Amino acid sequence: MKKITVIIILFFITSSAFPQMGKVRGAFSNFEAGKMSKAKELIDAATEHPKSKDDPLTWLYRGQIYAGIAQNFTKELTLDKDAVEKSLEAFKKCIELDSKNEYKDQIRQGLLNLASVKYNDAVAEYNAKNYAAAGAFFEESFNISNTEDFQDTNTVYNIAVSYNLAGEKDKSIPWYAKLLELEYFKPGVFSEYANLLIEKDEIETATKVLEQGREMYPEEYSLLIAESNLFLKTEQPEKAIVTLEKVRESDSENFSINLAIATMYNVLCADTTKTEDVRLNAYEKALATYKKAIELDPDPSSSDVIFNLGAMIFNMGVYYIEIANNLPFGDDNYDAIKAKGEKFLVESLPYLEKANVLKPNNLGTLNSLKEIYLRTKDMEKFKAVNDQIKALQ
Repeated sequence: MKKITVIIILFFITSSAFPQMGKVRGAFSNFEAGKMSKAKELIDAATEHPKSKDDPLTWLYRGQIYAGIAQNFTKELTLDKDAVEKSLEAFKKCIELDSKNEYKDQIRQGLLNLASVKYNDAVAEYNAKNYAAAGAFFEESFNISNTEDFQDTNTVYNIAVSYNLAGEKDKSIPWYAKLLELEYFKPGVFSEYANLLIEKDEIETATKVLEQGREMYPEEYSLLIAESNLFLKTEQPEKAIVTLEKVRESDSENFSINLAIATMYNVLCADTTKTEDVRLNAYEKALATYKKAIELDPDPSSSDVIFNLGAMIFNMGVYYIEIANNLPFGDDNYDAIKAKGEKFLVESLPYLEKANVLKPNNLGTLNSLKEIYLRTKDMEKFKAVNDQIKALQ
């Protein structure tokens, strides 16, 4: 008789855990039926009950239920504002308890579902042009789904681009670096990454990135632009011109490209270490390209392009006048060289006068005009410009 009693007691003790695990399954059944409030109530209780709190299935279901709340499948997101975080914690707890990896696939799918919640939040912020918030949500999505055997490169790219657009360069750069580490070799990755590095004066790294990109995509427009930016930054006008001229072959009507080419020829023209032939050749090419840029200027009310052209011509005039003034007294070449310089000054006049109309208080323009009016003996205009300068000073 005693033996029978012991058996009955043991059976009772062993089977007492089953009702509690039944509630765990009941929680999931309610979740599948769309009864989110009841599912939440049951799973919350199960994760605290001593008979079920250490079972990995409890935490798997909790992760799935809270992921469902977060995904707003039943429009009940208000059930818990921290649903994503609680779901993530539950899946991590399940991994910790699941020593046999019995639920590995379900956990993986649950994490992907959870990551999609943050991804959708990111897309909404991106479309609203809240780029910093989008970057943060994309980053959360990646961190949730990231494993040794799965790294979503598209999400990584979205993180990099979002932070870039938000102006958060320091946050953007490491994600572009990660894309190359993950062998996500798209032209835009190389060019965008390189341009960020150039802005940050990380020239050595930018050069390596561009060399790799150009080797893979030698004719890619965005990479040619990035390379020209590198040469501009490092003051290598000849190399910049070679790259920009190649770009212009496929986009000859682009204002910015023509302006950049003109600017580089202007730099060569002003370089006193170059021979006169090199400088004059650069001048002629800059002149033609500046005029082309003026034709294409999307903002003709701006004086910048016109002033730069006028200033370049004016500076050539100053160059020859200085040569004349440095000749020995009585040199036979004085008059011819001086006349050449003054010819350049006169040629710059219409551009500088137009720049003065568009932006009347620019001292650089006014001082150049003052010099020209004095040399051409136009005293009325000289006085007017001189008075304008005095008023500004």
